[in-house]
Amino acid sequence: VNGSYKVYTVDAAGNLSAASSNTVTIQDLTPPTVSSVNVPANGTYAQNAVLSFTVNTSEVVNVVTTGGMPRLVITLTSGTVYATYASGSGTNALVFNYTVQSGHADGNGLVVISLELNGGTIKDAASNNINTSLNSIGVTSALLIDGVAPTANITAATDNVGSVTGAFASGARTDDNALVLSGTCEANSTVNVYNGTNFLSAAIVTSNTWSYTATVNNATIYQFNVVETDVNGNVSVPSSNFTITGDTAAPSVDGYSLSGTTGITTINGTNFSSNSFTLAGTRESGSSVQVWKDGTQIGNVTSDISTSWTYNVTGLSAGNYAFKVKMTDAAGNTSDLSSTSFDVSVDTTPPAVPSNVVVEDSNQQT
Repeated sequence: VNGSYKVYTVDAAGNLSAASSNTVTIQDLTPPTVSSVNVPANGTYAQNAVLSFTVNTSEVVNVVTTGGMPRLVITLTSGTVYATYASGSGTNALVFNYTVQSGHADGNGLVVISLELNGGTIKDAASNNINTSLNSIGVTSALLIDGVAPTANITAATDNVGSVTGAFASGARTDDNALVLSGTCEANSTVNVYNGTNFLSAAIVTSNTWSYTATVNNATIYQFNVVETDVNGNVSVPSSNFTITGDTAAPSVDGYSLSGTTGITTINGTNFSSNSFTLAGTRESGSSVQVWKDGTQIGNVTSDISTSWTYNVTGLSAGNYAFKVKMTDAAGNTSDLSSTSFDVSVDTTPPAVPSNVVVEDSNQQT
């Protein structure tokens, strides 16, 4: 033990002499060293995982952190990180912890570079500062870091029902009550599907894509989003909402008018002289209108945001006609034919020239 020593003599009778005049002083001048560094088990560590390293010293040491916290310097492919002293003062095994942060990554194996006192101290009982050189560091080539969260996404909603089909963008209306959502992902990820904050189910992941068949009800607005968890446990933030409105009911065509008679002198069974005229009416915004004559479709009015429509009827020969309409809304739902019709009678033949005209003179004398 460090200190100053003198010698005493005790005779056979037990008498104790005075202390020797000379003194022997013992002082430990040998600094403690790092004998080895134990590293965590091999594996891939995701965001928030804690990796513990144990620095074994040649003798018992004391750690003082008043001026700063000793740390191990570690390099990753994404940059330098630190394992900070956690425990072990008063022993010869000091524990240092590194927590994986967002964005940290290394696919080749991290490297333990050095021990930094960083304003703190590590000393033995004789107050000798530790020699910070590291010896016998465990193998770290299989210590991989993946702190990069995946990016969740919904790329399409595919409608396979009705006259309007294909991959829709966010904001669309659909008549498909089994709408297929899809997107991209990291291989072997888990993709969970939500409507707003309401969890629906896990999607089916195939290689780097995922799909999920969503139940869609009429007159319901959905805010679909997904959260992806990669194979190492990193969790994405929710994707932006993919808005879909369920529209599985056909428009009520009889709730909209079929009227308008541009070019017609008289209508509805009464003869008119022109063999062309314009049908007009109202419609659901975004709908197309199909025009039928005597049970056969003769034309189509394309969809737009307008709530009115017109259609020019030309080339009618003499005869009686009944016009009806169907309506297809923006989601692809098509109504039945209107129950009421617009009836027209066409007579383009002028009357015969009067004959046998008799002129009478009211003043004629008999």
